[in-house]
Formats: sequence, structure tokens, C-alpha cells
Amino acid sequence: MSKLSIEVDTNDPASIADAYGVLHLLGADHVPTNATPPVDTGVTQQPPVQPTGSVPLTDDTVAAATAAAVTPPPLAVPAELDASGIPWDERIHTKAKSKKTDGVWKRKRGIEDAEYERVVAELINAQPMVSETPVQPEAQPQPATPPVQQPATPPVQQPATPPVQQPVVPGDELTWPVVLQKVNAATQAGQLDANFAADVLTSMGVTGGIPMLYNRPDLFAQFLTHVGIDPTVTPAG
Repeated sequence: MSKLSIEVDTNDPASIADAYGVLHLLGADHVPTNATPPVDTGVTQQPPVQPTGSVPLTDDTVAAATAAAVTPPPLAVPAELDASGIPWDERIHTKAKSKKTDGVWKRKRGIEDAEYERVVAELINAQPMVSETPVQPEAQPQPATPPVQQPATPPVQQPATPPVQQPVVPGDELTWPVVLQKVNAATQAGQLDANFAADVLTSMGVTGGIPMLYNRPDLFAQFLTHVGIDPTVTPAG
């Protein structure tokens, strides 16, 4: 029995095609007549790689992503203020966050007056400005009423009288928020020093700093005048 050997260069498509042609002429049963020789492109096909860490898209994952996107951030809770209008601060107040009978935070023991006044002034400056002008409620529309016809009468000339000027007494309309705003504005402008304000209050018989002035509304105007702040309140409107 004779044997036939065929040398094929697998890297040469033309050589592979020639080998297929020879086998076809020899009547090899396993070579189809319409067979197309494979072409080596030099690129090895790799199976698709599933990306690591990926999460398949399902109804649950889409709903969870949507809920996370539309969930609003938590609202910030405003700090509690005492009767003098300042928040609790661990540097000058007791850890129990308790208040005295007048509604002012209890002072921590061992705090020097100068340090206490400095922290109080810092807390006052951090508070938002208080507007002196009250917010007017929005006027509600009134239903239209038909005009009433009045008989025509000749106009009566009245003598002109000058308006009566009412004297503005400093302190009559002063409230604690207004005093706190004036002190805050003067401190921010560099016109008022906390130590000087404490000395003025001590000379007036008020100890403990500016927050203690809250209990003496009768001294509001006098204190503002002593520290060089105009105590006059501008009427709204």
C-alpha cells in the first residue's frame, strides 16, 4: 500500500488551498466539494468576558437606583437658643445643657469672664441678622361692591393744620432682638469690644456679660448709649 505525504504551510493560505485541491483530486471522502479552506488571520478569538463587579439590570436594581437618586438629603435641625438668643456651647456652658429660671444657659464653672465674653460675642456674631421691619401679611382680595351714588355736595374748605410731631423716646420700643442686632452690627463693624461692653454692664450693676442684659429691659437704651450705639428705633413702614 502506497502512502502520500503532503507538506502544508499552515501560515500560508495559498498552501492550505493547494492541499485541499490535491485531496479533492484524490477522491478523499472526508473533503467536501464546496469546502472553503480556513484562513488564518493570526488573531485568536477569545470568548466574551463578563465584566467583574457588574450588576445585572433587573426591576429591583432599577427601582433601588431610582429611589437612591430621588431621596432628598436629611434636613438640618436648627440649634436651640436660650432666652438671650444664643445657642449652647460646650466651652462656656454646662454639659447637661440645662437653663436657669430666667431661661439662660447655665455657665460652666471655672470660666474666666474675659473668655466667657469672647465666646458670647462669637456666638452673637454667628446668629443671623434680625429684621426690625415686621412682615406684613398679604392682603386678601375683597369682593367687588357696586358703587353707592351720593348726592353732590360742595366741598368744604378746612384750614390746613400742621402735623403734630411726636417725640421719639429712646428705649420705648427697644426689644431684646433689636438690642442684639445693634450689638451684633457694632461688633462686626469693629465699633464695640466685648470686654468694654462687659465693663459698662458691670458699672450698671449687670454681671455675667451681654446675655444677662436680657433680664433688664429698663437698661437697654442706657447700655446702648454708653457703648456709643444709637438706641433709636426706626419705625417700620
